Amino acid sequence: IAVSVAASLPTYFWIQRGVAERPAAEIAWWQPGSLTLVVFGLIVTIALGVVFTWLPLAIGFRAFRKLEF
Repeated sequence: IAVSVAASLPTYFWIQRGVAERPAAEIAWWQPGSLTLVVFGLIVTIALGVVFTWLPLAIGFRAFRKLEF
């Protein structure tokens, strides 16, 4: 999760710079720089990070437990 958040930070700050250049009232929710898009992007990034980090680990762990030594 921490890696996912760290990976999304540069994008987050780049979008924030776009916010600083224009008043928030002028920005539609779907345009870069809108808070809705920033939050949605962070949630999606974290979700993808969790899926691609923990899913392979869980599958690998289950396969490992089935092995007989």
